[in-house]
Amino acid sequence: MKRIKTNLNLLFWTFLIIIIAACGLKGNPAPVSSAADYRQSVANIQASEDQGVILSWDFYDKKAAIKNIFVERSEIRTDGAECKDCPQDYVRIGESLLKTSLPGKEKISRYSFHDKKVTRGMTYNYRLLLCDKREICQEKYGAQISY
Repeated sequence: MKRIKTNLNLLFWTFLIIIIAACGLKGNPAPVSSAADYRQSVANIQASEDQGVILSWDFYDKKAAIKNIFVERSEIRTDGAECKDCPQDYVRIGESLLKTSLPGKEKISRYSFHDKKVTRGMTYNYRLLLCDKREICQEKYGAQISY
């Protein structure tokens, strides 16, 4: 009888320790962040006028980790009607198709995107959204142009 009581006591304390270890403050679920900083893969972002706005950049992805590059635009009115300190609203306006490359290939490619839906008298800010194969995206702020 005493041996059964000892076993039950041991079982109780083991169960209590497991419950206490399992309890605790847990945070809200968060998306897995990418360990690599893909923003370094893009350089020399430029915007120029030619029947719209042509956004161009150099792209270097030695690991071939980037799957998509999305182009986003924010409009700023030049007549002063916009709030200068307000956050900008970016809208996705296109996608740049990447040339498939093999991992380890050290080549810098020049990409461009032609934005024809622009209006005179506006200032546009452009940024690139670099998305990897797990669809984790990072923003790379680019160029501003007054059209």
